Amino acid sequence: MSTKVHKKFDIIVIGGGLGGLLSAVILSKRNLKVCVLEKEKMLGGNLQTFKRGNFSFDTGMHYFGAMSENDFLYLFFSFLEINNELELSNFADDAFDIITYKGKEYKFPVGFSNFKNQLIEYFPEEKTAIIKLVNKISEIYQTIDINNIYNDFYENENISLSALKYVDSLSNNSDFKNVILGNNYLYDASTKTSSLYNFAVVLGSFISGAKRFKLNTQTFVNLLEKKILQNGGIVIKQSEVVKFNIEEKTIISCETIDSQIYFGNKFISAIHPQKMLEIDKPKVFRKSYVNRIRAIKNTSGVFIIYAVLKHESFQFLNSNHYVHNSNDVSSYISANNENYPTSFTLNTPVSGKKGKFAQKIKIMTIMKYEDVEKWANTFKNNRGHDYYDFKDEVAKKVINSVEKKFPGIKSSIKQYYTSTPLTFRDFTGTINGSVYGIERDYKSPAESYISVSTKVSNLYLTGQNVNLHGMLGVSIASLLTSSVVLGEKIKF
Repeated sequence: MSTKVHKKFDIIVIGGGLGGLLSAVILSKRNLKVCVLEKEKMLGGNLQTFKRGNFSFDTGMHYFGAMSENDFLYLFFSFLEINNELELSNFADDAFDIITYKGKEYKFPVGFSNFKNQLIEYFPEEKTAIIKLVNKISEIYQTIDINNIYNDFYENENISLSALKYVDSLSNNSDFKNVILGNNYLYDASTKTSSLYNFAVVLGSFISGAKRFKLNTQTFVNLLEKKILQNGGIVIKQSEVVKFNIEEKTIISCETIDSQIYFGNKFISAIHPQKMLEIDKPKVFRKSYVNRIRAIKNTSGVFIIYAVLKHESFQFLNSNHYVHNSNDVSSYISANNENYPTSFTLNTPVSGKKGKFAQKIKIMTIMKYEDVEKWANTFKNNRGHDYYDFKDEVAKKVINSVEKKFPGIKSSIKQYYTSTPLTFRDFTGTINGSVYGIERDYKSPAESYISVSTKVSNLYLTGQNVNLHGMLGVSIASLLTSSVVLGEKIKF
């Protein structure tokens, strides 16, 4: 293909995941000429949706918090002028999440007062500990405010405190401690490394205002794309950036795999920082910086079953279920172990609701990259029969585990599809199929700190690796990045 040179843009965003799209919406609102370059056929990253027959399935995130009126994301989406177009659904009044531990269900309702009172009902002897815990979660979560997010993230003392140790300090009741950490899939299921800050912000956001999409995550992605186009920006898919043209530590242009050249004043990388360093391996970065970024650990991957159900065979569930089969909710084992999985989470999407029944379910459990590493050099739909046999065996183990919690679910499944960390690696560009990007260990927070700015004067970073993961974390990252690009603190 012959090389084609494109006109110059104010901003070029590399990567059409959530962070890239949000940054593009913010900056295009300022009448800047913005171009988004995405390597895949679909935008969205972990928000991508795929179709099988008449059904669509969300690959990753399906619900988020901070959406009560005047809450952070509610105000942010109003600022982006998309709130009125969002199609969201509430969870059951008594539970957005239900934790099953030692065979007993524990409900997590929306609202800090509701949450506190419900926990006290389950553990009346832990009333003092519960009040202290909920107050601490609320206190930390309240720092997520448009006037506070520009403060130095890693100066927060709670970022270097252990969530697990804090909960341990409140009580000797192991059941109480495991229950309160029971939806740890929301922060990588890694309670042993998670900071008190991460735990409180993530859980606090859901307590404050948990919502989910009525249709699917792709509708949200499409809405963001529409806003970029309405603001005068452009979005180009199947355009993987493979080269930076740099002069005096400034990017002049970037080239895509199809020999297109895009000139820009400023560039935002919304892909994983380790992936960004692979773009033409620019020598402008110090060796120490490159080595530090490459040495950062990544969070775990997941195995997911997307199932279509038989007609009126399984009731629609208006809460997310987190089911633990181990006495330690942080315990995870190899998929090759006969006792796999030690836990799983299950939800029935609103888009599959038909009357009182669900038409589809999504089941997710932690899977280590080591379990699929033997197929690391394969790609997408060409991995060999042994890989598909492995997936089938794992799926059977997971479904058998789900059957114990939801008797009859096995016979309700009409057909199912599965994904592994390799699926996420190939379709979303994450390292080793990591769901939440880099691991943030409370013991060494500075080592995983990723600055918005780089040593390249006009290259900036955004996405879940800059701040925290999830809708809330990536939204904050997009604001931080856009503010640095504009040279002012964005307010709303």
